[in-house]
Amino acid sequence: MTLDLPNLVAGTVLGAFSGYLVSWAYARREGYLKLRQLSEQYSRLAGDYANFRVTDGGKQEATGGTIRLNWQREGFFRVQGLHANGVAEWESDVRMSQEFSGTGTGHYRYVGKEYTGTQQLTYMPETRSFVVMGTSSARFEFVHYWRRIER
Repeated sequence: MTLDLPNLVAGTVLGAFSGYLVSWAYARREGYLKLRQLSEQYSRLAGDYANFRVTDGGKQEATGGTIRLNWQREGFFRVQGLHANGVAEWESDVRMSQEFSGTGTGHYRYVGKEYTGTQQLTYMPETRSFVVMGTSSARFEFVHYWRRIER
């Protein structure tokens, strides 16, 4: 049996290229499926929420502000904390978890300031609201309650 070197090289190159294309398409499909699953689960939560500060005693105090959640096609919420007059006070990107349903983590920053922090969100479907626990960069901890504004 003789080996035809040009055919052997061409087959090897074509096989390696085909294998690469298949693995790339599979990885891309997996990423698409994850994004689609996130979108199906969380995009309906986009909208405006009334913001309440939770005191140490568990009492909710209205801040007068609004939280606006905008679902992004890349699989996360772009969040804005708005004053009563509609001007943005802070912004955040919140990535919702696939592993732990109804939970998400974000990093916020105040507009025009160096004041930042982290947020942990838990969605409560019974009340259509979020419980938000956060820590500022100055290690100040807070709890907020975002209640859906029905229009």
